[in-house]
Amino acid sequence: MKHRGLIWQVFPCFVAVAAVTVAVTVWYSSRTTRSVIQAETQVGLECTVRLLAEILREVPPDEMPQRLEAWIRKAGASVPYRLTVIQADGTVLADTEEDPARMENHAGRAEVQAARQGLLGRRLGASPTLRRPMLYVAVPVRPGDPEGRWSASG
Repeated sequence: MKHRGLIWQVFPCFVAVAAVTVAVTVWYSSRTTRSVIQAETQVGLECTVRLLAEILREVPPDEMPQRLEAWIRKAGASVPYRLTVIQADGTVLADTEEDPARMENHAGRAEVQAARQGLLGRRLGASPTLRRPMLYVAVPVRPGDPEGRWSASG
């Protein structure tokens, strides 16, 4: 009977322990990295949407519809986010990536409902338009009227 050396008895266990250690490390690193990236994206998106809301507050409501679509596309070209302006009833008025006429009403979305209550709304979910996961942030705009007919979302 031939005896295997000690190295061949220990080696498979060593390889198994190393493989499990590498797999756990990669899983944990991936999860942590994704969490950090998501948090940083959320902060950047919140800042961008708040800035957009501040700018839109200065536009008189009667001038808003004529200038909005061109302006939002221009603003969207300078940030890495999709920007959308939504009327309080959920109608999309302008979007950086899609024709608003083709987009569904956003009134039922949690982040839009929060913005209608004067809060910062957030949601992580799939985009029915782009068919990919998206982080949504919405803030009320209230341009020149106390009822807040618009909200900005990204």
